[in-house]
Amino acid sequence: MSNKAYISLFLSVTSLSVVFGELWCDLFGKDSASRDGQQAGANANGNSETGCDRAVRLLDSRRIRDQRQGLELLMRLANQVVPEAQFQLGKRFFQLGSDAGIACGKECLERAASQGYQPARVLHEQYFPKSGGNYPQHRMTTNHDRFVPLMDRAAQGDRDAQFQLGEYFIKDGDGSLIFSLEYLRRAADQGHPKAQEQYGWRLFCLSKEEPEDQQGIEAARHYLELAAQQGRKKARELLTVIGY
Repeated sequence: MSNKAYISLFLSVTSLSVVFGELWCDLFGKDSASRDGQQAGANANGNSETGCDRAVRLLDSRRIRDQRQGLELLMRLANQVVPEAQFQLGKRFFQLGSDAGIACGKECLERAASQGYQPARVLHEQYFPKSGGNYPQHRMTTNHDRFVPLMDRAAQGDRDAQFQLGEYFIKDGDGSLIFSLEYLRRAADQGHPKAQEQYGWRLFCLSKEEPEDQQGIEAARHYLELAAQQGRKKARELLTVIGY
């Protein structure tokens, strides 16, 4: 075969390859890209909803470790101004039944309702009707001024506000345990010595209820050691007592 014939054959095969490649992209590649794009869009549009669903599922678990993870996720989403998360967090706060819980819950519901989230508006009207209701306005105003600024400062990373809320919820009954732990953890992670001490001790106590949670035991030791390094005598005593 002459060189000219070889070149002609090569060009023909190349042309067929290009045509076939374009046809393949038309039939499969574009659909695949479209599906990928649609999936990415669905993920982008549905991340908050999926996150809220996961948070609620974890919060409804019987395991305290799961509940803590669920609350951490829900608070993070609410701080990102996701109305469904604000609504769910408002419900959880309100269910505590304490002054702090009711005040913070009311605020979260109002913030979700202000974004047009209808379930929040309905629940807010149910809890706080315009006339009557179980919560006197003067009491609500006092509690709002006391606790909502703390909640906002804690959400913005103020470790003292986080510690104060953690302290408050410790005294607020068993139902507030995971709220207390979450706020103490946030303060402890920012180097608050008393928060490290209290958080470490409570993690150790919880590890007795869930002995399979080795991570919790190690975390308890870690936070107590951090507190001891900052001069917390009680933390050093606790480390000795529990054998660390």
